[in-house]
Amino acid sequence: MSNFLTTTFKFITKEKDSEFYISNVMTYGVDGWVTMNQNEPVQGMENQGIQYLNISSDKINLESNGVLHIQIDPKIVNQVPYASDKASLLISVNGSNLHIDIHSGGGMKSTGTYGNKSVSFDCDFGDVGEISTITCS
Repeated sequence: MSNFLTTTFKFITKEKDSEFYISNVMTYGVDGWVTMNQNEPVQGMENQGIQYLNISSDKINLESNGVLHIQIDPKIVNQVPYASDKASLLISVNGSNLHIDIHSGGGMKSTGTYGNKSVSFDCDFGDVGEISTITCS
């Protein structure tokens, strides 16, 4: 029996005159990282425990928070192969890729930033089904 919970990621910045964008979201599946399509169930090789991505706001600045929602079942997530750093979810902001490890018990943590590393992430993760706030700088 699946137990998908709506998980919200809110992206903020405290940097004046900075603007960031959520550019894409990926899951780690059978054949590696796969880009998620918005508002669709998982396809083929994606992680079957992460689905129905909805980016309600991709712009991050002092006036606007970036917000995305994803349906996550942490038990299913952990039945699928994950990246070498144990990440199953990747959120890219301005080309900097935040890797997120989703624990089978529902906790989450960052496993690092990859890509161009032009953005730093300060993460305050809630559990799956809660709101996590990520500060970009």
